[in-house]
Amino acid sequence: MKRVVIYSLFMALSFLPAIAGRTATVSVEYIYHIPENMSPTEAREIAFQRAQIQAIADEFGTTVTQTTSVTIDTSNEETTSEFLSIGGSDLKGEWVETIGEPVYEYITDGDALAVRVKAKGRIRELKDFRIPFDVKILRNGIEDSHESDNFLSGDDMFMSFNASAPGYLSIYLIDANRQAFCLLPYSQQENGLFQVKGNKKYLFFHPDYSADIEKMVVDQLTLDTSVERERNKIVVLFSPNKFYKAADSATSADVPRNLGYDDFKKWLVNLKKRDVDLSVTEKSIVICRH
Repeated sequence: MKRVVIYSLFMALSFLPAIAGRTATVSVEYIYHIPENMSPTEAREIAFQRAQIQAIADEFGTTVTQTTSVTIDTSNEETTSEFLSIGGSDLKGEWVETIGEPVYEYITDGDALAVRVKAKGRIRELKDFRIPFDVKILRNGIEDSHESDNFLSGDDMFMSFNASAPGYLSIYLIDANRQAFCLLPYSQQENGLFQVKGNKKYLFFHPDYSADIEKMVVDQLTLDTSVERERNKIVVLFSPNKFYKAADSATSADVPRNLGYDDFKKWLVNLKKRDVDLSVTEKSIVICRH
């Protein structure tokens, strides 16, 4: 067992065996108005995510159930609201791969700063439900009440996972330096895959709640950052079909095995093409220095 420090690190849920429908190549443009307390890097990430959602919704539509989020900005003595009424689990398709690089442009809309993104990608229609599962990111505790997407430097991170059917699981963390860290399978596991049972709740990154065979290989995670505020991304992959983690390497005894983000994306795109049952869950977390 060892403690791993995730330093200067970088998850919209795609829940729900799936039958892939038609595919389409799409071009999309989206404008996102940037809140005052948000960095340009964070704004670009959100703009691209919403562009993906919009492209899928326009091409394949959404389910009847909707999830509505409201962002309220009270800066400059005025109150403005932004509504986003399409959740990731409502979409009838998924973004398979990005073609080329997204193009970003910062613009002004009145007194507000916004970012326009233009992107091209390949999307795929989903006709059936995927295996339902639940994943939670936990801060400094193991109960559901510890779920959080906001961390302070030095906080411990745990994750709970429970699927309704058996399958294979992998978890990655993407940092701001475009490195993909493999958090699961653990760094000392040599078979390249992690199998989970159905209807069983797992708690990862905590040796006291791991199976006996895992206790000696569990990596404990501590989050850290050198900047005031940083948004990071965790990627969770689950499938009823066997798959192996990406080829990576150990760069330090104190950090998980990792690979470059471009190599990670190539591996993930190929995996998506081969396995229509694969669910890819992404969720952002924020780490603050104080």
